[in-house]
Amino acid sequence: MNRLPALLFALGCALPIQGQVSVQAQAQAPPSEAPYTAAPAGTQGVIVRFQANLEAPAIQRLLGPSFQVGPRLYKALNLYLVFAPADEPSEALCAQLELRPEVIYAQQDHPIVERQTSPNDPSFSQMYGLSNTGQSGGTADADIDAPEAWDLGTGSQDFVIAIVDGGAQTDHPDLLPNRWSNAAEVSGVNGVDDDGNGYVDDKYGWDAYSNDGTIPSSSHGTHVAGTAGARGNNSLGVVGVNWNTRLMYVAGSSGTTSTVLLAYGYVRDQKALWLSSGGTQGANVVVTNSSFGVDNANCQSGSYPAWNDAYDDMGSVGILSCAATANNTTNIDVVGDVPTACSSPYILSVTATNRNDARTFSAYGQTTIDLAAPGDSILSTLPTNTYGTLSGTSMATPHVTGAVAFLHSLAPPAFQALRAQNPGQAALDIKAMLLDNVDPIASLATQTVSGGRLNLFAAAQAMLSLDGLGAVNFCGAFTNSTGLPGAIEASGDADVTLNNLSLRATQLPAFQFCYFLASQGQDLVAFAGGSQGILCVGGGQPIGRLSAQVQSSGALGEVQIQVDLTHIPINPDYAVMAGETWNFQGWYRDVNPANTSNFTDGVSVLFH
Repeated sequence: MNRLPALLFALGCALPIQGQVSVQAQAQAPPSEAPYTAAPAGTQGVIVRFQANLEAPAIQRLLGPSFQVGPRLYKALNLYLVFAPADEPSEALCAQLELRPEVIYAQQDHPIVERQTSPNDPSFSQMYGLSNTGQSGGTADADIDAPEAWDLGTGSQDFVIAIVDGGAQTDHPDLLPNRWSNAAEVSGVNGVDDDGNGYVDDKYGWDAYSNDGTIPSSSHGTHVAGTAGARGNNSLGVVGVNWNTRLMYVAGSSGTTSTVLLAYGYVRDQKALWLSSGGTQGANVVVTNSSFGVDNANCQSGSYPAWNDAYDDMGSVGILSCAATANNTTNIDVVGDVPTACSSPYILSVTATNRNDARTFSAYGQTTIDLAAPGDSILSTLPTNTYGTLSGTSMATPHVTGAVAFLHSLAPPAFQALRAQNPGQAALDIKAMLLDNVDPIASLATQTVSGGRLNLFAAAQAMLSLDGLGAVNFCGAFTNSTGLPGAIEASGDADVTLNNLSLRATQLPAFQFCYFLASQGQDLVAFAGGSQGILCVGGGQPIGRLSAQVQSSGALGEVQIQVDLTHIPINPDYAVMAGETWNFQGWYRDVNPANTSNFTDGVSVLFH
């Protein structure tokens, strides 16, 4: 489907301010809260993040009669839509609001468009994106290796995919068996918030356009849902990446940023409620699918703070956000994009390839676009119980979205323990598995972060290969003078009382010094000081340098050490505790160019 062309621009009007974000679900919206509505005549909408615990009546009193407080868009962040006179310049209005002590930031309510292209001939009847045998002039194996992955599992209805789109035919016969439902609302009384979650009649999701539980139909959303999770092995129509899953439908993919935030806020609230209730309420959402955005927009400009806040907040409760990049051949690193150039680590940004693994109509970016997936002439479900082919980054993204839920369904006990104790870290580890196990495509090497196209089977193997240590590699590494990237392995035991953890760096230049870094945080930044590698531990947390254990890589280009978990050299020395996740990375000297440092990839370990 074509992403509709739009001339979109934004006035910079906000600088984000750091603050704590609660992960507690709010059970009930305040009764005085305004329903969602577009800006009344003669006004403009501004998205404002207020200090925690301020609600609509108090905010209205503080702002005075010049402003009209609209709906709360995202509860956990206390984001509201505020209406102001239309003749006030947006930039000045935001600046005026940000002078108030109760305001954290204000931003324009930017227009949003779906990323879609026109439908193709619906006679195409083979799903090459899942299994490409060379049909219709394609290249054999230019696919995500789904049949191979299905030998390992076919998904699970324990995990929910939130389809944030224009709506969907929720009762399509190939989607209905995998539809998520809110049992209390389905069996409850219409017009009553039967489960007390703050949303009335949210039986199968939420409609952010009208702020109610009626899900509109949409060709785009129905097609996306089928790719991620059409029921498999049911002798009907098509099959999704997951034969079994739960599909939550949230309408809110175009119009304005405030609509999108309402949609994301619903998703986040259901996951937080699921966590706080021990799984008896809400929904175990692990991923959202988003096929919309703002073209040529600089997400780091200060004009879009709510986007990163929302993705970071959803990520903290274990939700990755898969986002379709633009349907044009621009370099997103240069021109920018919202959301696929936003900096939240919980975003998976996706471009599209065709049946020959070529990117022909979609955007790219070596530092912004994570990976590719099949997106040209994709066969999936359509409204009125039909099927057909569509093309676009919108069609590529649900392959990745489905892959996230699929990996969760395969998780061995070690990863399940990590997910229970630290859902945000588990989400980042899933992202790392996907990016580190793509099919390398030469043309994508300088056009995506991963350099390749989704491979479901390889990522599934990575998940199943986790041993009792539960070690997960992340972030990748630059090639060194050996022609290979330095690699790190962790072995031993994750029981801190045994103090038995070994780190091994391999594929290093011979006879070069190497030592290891340790931190509870992760990051992904170019390292200042002449290194040609990527430092991906830290992320604002202290970094311990195990420099007392510096060793030469020897003739084999390898270094192995035993880590003393009772004395991690962070000033002062730190003893690793049960329940903590620690990240390790090797730092070594390379020989080409001379005296240049480089890094291995990272490895993450959850201790118990």
